[in-house]
Amino acid sequence: MRSLDDILTFEMDSTQAKAYKIALLWEELTQKEFPGERHVRLKKTGDPRKSLLFRHCYKLVRDTQGIITDQEYKLYVIAQLQILKLQTNGQVHALISPECLDFQNGWKRWQVWRRHFDKKMKQHQTAESAGVKASETIVIQELEESKKFLFSKIGQPNLESMKMLMKDYTLVRWITLEKVTPFYVLLSPLVVAALGGKSFEEHFLFDLSLYKPSITDEIRRYFHKSFAYEFVQAECK
Repeated sequence: MRSLDDILTFEMDSTQAKAYKIALLWEELTQKEFPGERHVRLKKTGDPRKSLLFRHCYKLVRDTQGIITDQEYKLYVIAQLQILKLQTNGQVHALISPECLDFQNGWKRWQVWRRHFDKKMKQHQTAESAGVKASETIVIQELEESKKFLFSKIGQPNLESMKMLMKDYTLVRWITLEKVTPFYVLLSPLVVAALGGKSFEEHFLFDLSLYKPSITDEIRRYFHKSFAYEFVQAECK
């Protein structure tokens, strides 16, 4: 099994090391997004730089210098795979190729993936600049819709299921696609517990600060009552 030790073993320079790390991410994330499907992997033995996967990742790093930050590459790979998943309804039935990472077409998919979230954030920025907050009625409605959606997908959330949603970026996808409201992320004790000390913004590169002013004491009381099971679960960690 390949590991980061190969960076030292094969004396990779900084660009090669970055490409290699992305290749390892590709292997991990394709397995999570498409379990059971075939996907291109690194060579099992020998110099991994001679692999097709490495060459695509290396080209991606060269083409995106100064355009994509090091912290964004993981989200970039996730964006390509999740859009492919949506397009194929999760059933590829063909070899999943790293060609989807190539910058020329991959950048368009990356922008589509971020569009829903960015659009909503821009709306809140406009509202904040005008001194407007989301009404308590709207916030509660979004929280109730998120609750129903979560129950329909995973049943009553608990710490283990929340950790899984965070680990494979499913929660990020649901927020981006507006299935789960950012207000839920800011209020959920399970999200806090699953992050293990990190903030959601730090871990997922999302800026949720614009949502915070709309969370009133009344909203907090509502959440504590309607999502009481989360506080019980979080306290049992």
